[in-house]
Amino acid sequence: MTNTQETVNSILIDVLKGVKETGSELYAAGKAGVAQAVDFALQQAPLVVQEFLSWKMSEAIINLIFFGAAFVIAFCFFVFLIKKANKYKHSEEIVGIGLAMVGTLVIMISLLFNFIKPDIQTIIKIKLAPRVYIIEYVTGKK
Repeated sequence: MTNTQETVNSILIDVLKGVKETGSELYAAGKAGVAQAVDFALQQAPLVVQEFLSWKMSEAIINLIFFGAAFVIAFCFFVFLIKKANKYKHSEEIVGIGLAMVGTLVIMISLLFNFIKPDIQTIIKIKLAPRVYIIEYVTGKK
């Protein structure tokens, strides 16, 4: 072996030792960072879940208030139409009033079953079985 080749081999060995030491330092730092992230996530998970459930409960209550008010307005309009229909027993206006009553009834039933009932179910589910609600939300079953 020549002196140059020994020098190159020595330099190569030193570089590989440096890479090994640096790699192990990077691995240790990465491992510590991951452990800190896991600890942080474990500490924050209950708070995040509680905030998520509070948000979903608030959203359902707001929807319930909004659609409940719309249902009450539709119901009042329906009662108004019934009173108006009683005045016109034998008139052609009764057809228009009847159609308006049917349309209002359809809107009321739609509000009830498509918007109000699911919000009531969400509120009850969050209150009585929050874990079930979270599992259903994550899996997409609603």
